[in-house]
Amino acid sequence: MASEIEKAENSFVNIEPTELQVLAHYHKFEFLKQKILKQTEHFIMINNKPYIKRSGWQAIALAFNISTKITKEEREEKGKDFGYRIWVEARASNGRTAVGDGACFSNERTFAHVEHDVHAVAVTRATNRAISNIVGSGEVAVEELEVKK
Repeated sequence: MASEIEKAENSFVNIEPTELQVLAHYHKFEFLKQKILKQTEHFIMINNKPYIKRSGWQAIALAFNISTKITKEEREEKGKDFGYRIWVEARASNGRTAVGDGACFSNERTFAHVEHDVHAVAVTRATNRAISNIVGSGEVAVEELEVKK
């Protein structure tokens, strides 16, 4: 026979959040984001629009106890150029997961350490996207923006 605690816990399983609850959670996230992220450290302005940098996504991951790990990576050759496609899983302490993917190719720009830097940018893009996906932000990180040579 189920205990009173189990009955109480099970009674909340199928409760749908109200619009007010959803809005409250969204506003709480936006408020926390303002408290966590610092304009000078975590953002870069492009065309008068702020974009979160890698350090900002790392701060969000730390604040929300989110861990990340690479789950898959592929190296791809395209003529004389190459690139990496990376998949990163973000995991919250409550067990929720989200995946982000990212890619970078050697012909995107001039790199100081081509092999390492192309891989690192792909990892950064995938990690930022995974963190953004798990917190439901949907924001584009600065590393996602197209950079012209």
